[in-house]
Amino acid sequence: VDCPECEADPQKLRQILANLISNAAKYSPGGGEVRVEVEEVGSEVRFRVSDQGVGMTADDQDQLFTQFKRVGDRKIAGGIGIGLWLTRALVRAHGGQIWVESTPGSGSAFYFTIPR
Repeated sequence: VDCPECEADPQKLRQILANLISNAAKYSPGGGEVRVEVEEVGSEVRFRVSDQGVGMTADDQDQLFTQFKRVGDRKIAGGIGIGLWLTRALVRAHGGQIWVESTPGSGSAFYFTIPR
């Protein structure tokens, strides 16, 4: 993925993307497609990691970035509930924002921004 220039620690940016891509792959049963898109939006670079997985309810989305909180079907993916919490902390440490858009049965799209 070509990435516009932004103010980020390259190692931490790789960790953010790796966490989001890993989650997307885990929740996309049957080898569903995971997409990564990057675009410049004003004074920020916006990243989008999307899947065609199981999706999430609004209640699950509200709790998604809480430390040690796991949402959805635990049979699908393991973990202890710190991946997205850590991802949010890394994005915020860069002065960015992170959010999700999802519908049950239709997959999820995680967005995050990093200032240019």
